[in-house]
Amino acid sequence: MIENPEKRIINFMFVNPFPVKINEFALRLRKIFDNKLDAYISETDNRINAYIEKIRNDELDDEETEPVPYPISFSETPHLTFDISSIGRIGLTTADDPFFKLLPAHKKYFPEIYVYDKEGEIIEVIDEDKTGVETQTKGQFETDCRDIKLKINDDRKASISLMLQENVQMVVLAIKTRSLIDQTDIKEGEFDRAQFRFIDDETNQTLDQRVIKDIKATLPTPSEGEGDDEEQQEPEPEPEDEEEEEGAPKKEKPQNVIIVGRIFLDGSKWIYEQYHYMFREDKHTDFFTQLGQIEKTSRSYLKDKEAQIKEEEKTLHESKEAAAQAAAAKAASKKSKKNKKSEDKNKKNDPEEDKTPEEEEVNEPEVETDYMPGFKNANEGIYSTVFGPLTFELKDNVYDQKKAQDAIMKKMKDTLGDQIKNCTHGFKFCMPHPTENISRKRMLKASRNVQNCTVQPIVPSEKPVEAAPVEGEGEGEGDKEAEE
Repeated sequence: MIENPEKRIINFMFVNPFPVKINEFALRLRKIFDNKLDAYISETDNRINAYIEKIRNDELDDEETEPVPYPISFSETPHLTFDISSIGRIGLTTADDPFFKLLPAHKKYFPEIYVYDKEGEIIEVIDEDKTGVETQTKGQFETDCRDIKLKINDDRKASISLMLQENVQMVVLAIKTRSLIDQTDIKEGEFDRAQFRFIDDETNQTLDQRVIKDIKATLPTPSEGEGDDEEQQEPEPEPEDEEEEEGAPKKEKPQNVIIVGRIFLDGSKWIYEQYHYMFREDKHTDFFTQLGQIEKTSRSYLKDKEAQIKEEEKTLHESKEAAAQAAAAKAASKKSKKNKKSEDKNKKNDPEEDKTPEEEEVNEPEVETDYMPGFKNANEGIYSTVFGPLTFELKDNVYDQKKAQDAIMKKMKDTLGDQIKNCTHGFKFCMPHPTENISRKRMLKASRNVQNCTVQPIVPSEKPVEAAPVEGEGEGEGDKEAEE
């Protein structure tokens, strides 16, 4: 569909400028590789429970002690995260070499999809055993996916339709390697170009992609003062083969497992969260079962704790209010009429006391921190979103730019709703199209990846001064930039 000579059928991504906060599941998943999951859960419990205890004892506002920070807070996530709710069917593909078809016996990388229900149980695994059959969750596994005409260079593909799921809460995308110890004719560097792709299965457009050789083993995060960052650490060495008797069969080494990412249900939206973690299968033998339980507990854990904190705060506020009302009533009963008249007279002479709450609120200065009126509130809770697909017809090797822009805006509004219209400075569109500077072959290659087809809101870096909408500066090679 993407390689059709007369039209392009592709997805776009609305890139939200506001950072996504890391979630509890991602934090706990990383702690698995740090070997500190139990310690993290215990420390979090103790921190939150200590905060609740201080609320009960009314110690949060104690001037003699240091302020107590709110115990539940999240930093910006390091994981690429975006909304894929508009995509009907997703797929995970692997290619042992995207440029050449290897020998049939040289099959090394296999995609797998783990489907979890709301209780954290695995409904099914879409793997090689499901080849040629439709699974319980309408998933499929295909081998030999290459298509010369459409230039599809994938060897194997696992796919599933998200729109047909009812009791599914999470989908984990994984790559498993197969031992080729019995193959004696493997060339050096034969799998150096092996890659995986996370795709829209209906358009074959790439949503996430990585060369497998570039993925390093996920090691425990070093503590402060222990040395280099995680990415600079050397991966763990592969286990050495034990000395074997002559003629004895070779023993297989533990194989690698790659966690590409997960797709989870957030309200009514399907959200993709990228990980690219890799570990040896003998290091975490019960990994995928553990993931389901982590998802179940992390989904409700903080919500329950926040509800408990709010309930304690409400109880404390009500008790303080009741005590204040009782004290005020007791003091008022002791006042004489003469004292009341004197107090009324003093109030009239004091302009500060005479101000109403409404007047005080009006006189408070307005503080604008982002200079994006209406836009931040409308978009802060929106993930970067994949929307489409859209069909564009080629006319004399050039897109109809006005028609393309109108189609993009209409599809965005259908996908994101009315929130985006609060972007007061319009949008910049970047999409590959044939020009004098870009060949059709390069255009086809660029249009396969959704990150090359983006829509970015144009927001001011400082407070606007009643000027015309800001024009986009520059135009990248092979990109079309337009504003509304």
